Amino acid sequence: MKKLTFILVVLMATMFSACSSDDDNDSNSLDGTTWVADDEDEIRTLKFQKTTVTLIYQYDANGDGVINAADGQEESTGTYSVDGDKITIKEGKVTSQGTISGNKMVLSADGDSVTYYKK
Repeated sequence: MKKLTFILVVLMATMFSACSSDDDNDSNSLDGTTWVADDEDEIRTLKFQKTTVTLIYQYDANGDGVINAADGQEESTGTYSVDGDKITIKEGKVTSQGTISGNKMVLSADGDSVTYYKK
């Protein structure tokens, strides 16, 4: 009986330690989140999946002051990685780096910065 109890305790300890490391790997994931930077004449949206991000850029192509279906939209896909509060997004030849603080993300690339807010 003591041997059986000992084996069960060892198995349970092994299972719990394995589960906790799996949870740690997902703690920095942005999977399923959407972030938006909304300016007067353009809207930039980031939609995160497990390892990829869809970048959507909408702009006031007809100059009427309203961004709607009649205006321009560009969409592309990239990859991302998160290390603590640091994020790196690679889309084509462009690499953006930034920080995440709560519901705010600031990304910089080629000397320009854009602030996104979680939706």
